[in-house]
Amino acid sequence: MANELDVISGNSAIATGKPTFSLSSLNLAQNCPAVVVAPTGSKLSKYPFPKIKFEEGRRCRVAILTEEVMMIKLHYHPEVGYILCDGGACCRYCDKVSIKYCYPCVMYETDNSGRILSNKPDMRLLVLGGEMYDQISLLSEIGGSITGMDLLFSCTSTQYQKCQVTQAGPATWVSNEEMVRYITEYMKSNGSKIIDAMGRTYTAEELAAKLDPGTITDQKCISADALSDIYKV
Repeated sequence: MANELDVISGNSAIATGKPTFSLSSLNLAQNCPAVVVAPTGSKLSKYPFPKIKFEEGRRCRVAILTEEVMMIKLHYHPEVGYILCDGGACCRYCDKVSIKYCYPCVMYETDNSGRILSNKPDMRLLVLGGEMYDQISLLSEIGGSITGMDLLFSCTSTQYQKCQVTQAGPATWVSNEEMVRYITEYMKSNGSKIIDAMGRTYTAEELAAKLDPGTITDQKCISADALSDIYKV
């Protein structure tokens, strides 16, 4: 019956001899977009495309989904956070701009060596500084389409998000029908939200409300070099 908890059998029910229940039968996610029903152990990000954070000593295998790169001008202010530069009031309050290169991508579930363990793709945003972007550009020149290959990122510094990037064979997801369906639907539903995890724009009035104009001279945005250390990408 609709809107009733279904009784199901599962590992926990078998182990304890007691029934367990399914939230899926309530259609909670359909009734409220803020609700996601998933198995215990799953985690929810507030962004459809959370940024990849590389870990030293661990290889990360990803596939870039677009031929075009999204280049973003970015400020950082300690009292506001990350500001997408629109050439307006943000530039009056912030002296420097940092450039980031971004791609929507698939991050595979792998072991520490980069070997793929499951068919469940994790949709992420790959955010690169100039040095890592140059490595990606070189691989694209040598290997052809950047969307036709898996990439292996070997992190040498978690703090500064330093990585060596190598090609890891053809793009795995392209030949997996289950992944293709999931990624295609995900991009259709969430593609317009790719930029959300990077920051936001502010009007002059919004920035004035957040930052007291009388103290702005003592609270300039940090330099692009210092931003790289804080942003760690």
